[in-house]
Amino acid sequence: MTDAGVRAFEMVAALDYERTAGSPQEAQAARSIVSALHSIGLSPHTQTFEIPLYQITRASFSVTSPASNALFFGVTGYGHSGNTPPEGLEAPFIYIENGEDSLLAQASGCIALLNIHPTPTLYHKMEAANVAGFVSISGAIDDDRRSTDLERRGLRIGRHVTSAEGGIPGLCIRAEDAARLLAAKPKRCKIILQQQTFFGQSANIIADIPGTGHSEETILFSAHYDSVPFSHGSYDNA
Repeated sequence: MTDAGVRAFEMVAALDYERTAGSPQEAQAARSIVSALHSIGLSPHTQTFEIPLYQITRASFSVTSPASNALFFGVTGYGHSGNTPPEGLEAPFIYIENGEDSLLAQASGCIALLNIHPTPTLYHKMEAANVAGFVSISGAIDDDRRSTDLERRGLRIGRHVTSAEGGIPGLCIRAEDAARLLAAKPKRCKIILQQQTFFGQSANIIADIPGTGHSEETILFSAHYDSVPFSHGSYDNA
């Protein structure tokens, strides 16, 4: 392996940890990158900026009717989707599959189960349909719980919602649990979602590499160094 290849592999190994945007781990990654750039003779600088963040403090989902099928499921909460009242939000249950218009027309005031993560377009359709809350399905029905995680999802401010306060509170549920839920034929259910929203700090790292022969020209390369949850090293696909 060439010296450059060794250095690249060492950098991948040094960044082999979860480093979501605005987290202490992302700041640690930034320091590692700056140090590596200094070590090859460059003079990097950083541009800091604020980003909206959230912390889910409580998330739960349960079937409340029929009482004979009372069930509780493990869920995660959608960041920036808002909060239910502390005691929760109880409403009729509806399965709207992929958010087809014909099903949304029946979803007013309901808690809706979705096959998919809602796109901004679908989210706005749910708002227009007066959907009370939503639960999206994560993963595949044959996922092994011992080796897979339930996704941690968030809505995008400016695309899904206009502010960090959110709109329709949402949860994420495993596909296996969603199948059990549908088999129970629920009529009513309750969701609880409580979260705190705040601003954190992230940073761009900038370094100039002088070229030769075409000093009046600039070539710009960019890449992200944060990661999605549960991701490591170079295989993060964000």
